[in-house]
Amino acid sequence: MRYRISMLFWLVALTGISSQSETYSERKARQLAGPSPFQKEIDGEYPERIAYQDSLVVALNSFAPQAPVHLLIVPRKRIATINDLTDGDSAILAHMFMAARKLAAERGVAETGYRLAINTNEDAGQSAFHIHMHLLGGMKTGPMVDQRWRNEGPLPGRSYQRALDSIKSIYEAYFQGWLKSDSTALLAQMTPGATIMPAGLAPVSGRDMIRAYWFPSDGSRTTVTRFEHAIDEVRLDGNMAWIRGHSSLSFVYEKDGVRVEKSDVAHSRLMLFERQHDDRWLITCNMWGNLPDK
Repeated sequence: MRYRISMLFWLVALTGISSQSETYSERKARQLAGPSPFQKEIDGEYPERIAYQDSLVVALNSFAPQAPVHLLIVPRKRIATINDLTDGDSAILAHMFMAARKLAAERGVAETGYRLAINTNEDAGQSAFHIHMHLLGGMKTGPMVDQRWRNEGPLPGRSYQRALDSIKSIYEAYFQGWLKSDSTALLAQMTPGATIMPAGLAPVSGRDMIRAYWFPSDGSRTTVTRFEHAIDEVRLDGNMAWIRGHSSLSFVYEKDGVRVEKSDVAHSRLMLFERQHDDRWLITCNMWGNLPDK
């Protein structure tokens, strides 16, 4: 992995890290040759989108919100990018922040927290060439930027490492739940709408259905006597993560006086995890397949 990352850095360096791609430059030039992408809103043609306006700025409700509160604070004067600001624009920029403060209070996110962001050019994802400030709130907004560059390097971030440790502990708790025959502890590691995908069988979704599948009320009982497991690969990307591994299982199945023992049943495993609103990680999908006998 580090080799691939190093090669990527070299390729970026060779192609010029500060240059824009040709297609992006062409798209930017075409847009700048026409009216501002926000001109109709500024002119009042879509009043339903306007959350606030004054002589210097117009604040719009995002038509594709990325958070419960997502507003775009747009200066009436068209300034293509932050790079195009002049000393005379300082009052406009300050006013955008003052409008953000007012709107955050009105939308009830001033105390819980919110994020202000202005994207500039290609690497930051600017697509509308008229500067605008995003106000995002009403939820935990997560990392400031995509963390893969940082986390796949030689010094992963502490929050990334804590999340990995939490995911691995949930993975371990899953197997311990089986060894203890503790259905409550086992299902507590899963989201309410989790899905299991047993080898060769139809998926089962939801805690209640999983409980009925794993711990049926037909008088049968399955007791796991040994459950060894190993992690082959673990990945974390934002609010989702997965562990690929393998396991070996021994168990006893009993029903109506009949006892069946199985030993060293080998499985390949893929377990998906989802970060919850309280920052906990839970299993959202659990898949396993049979491995051939050795």
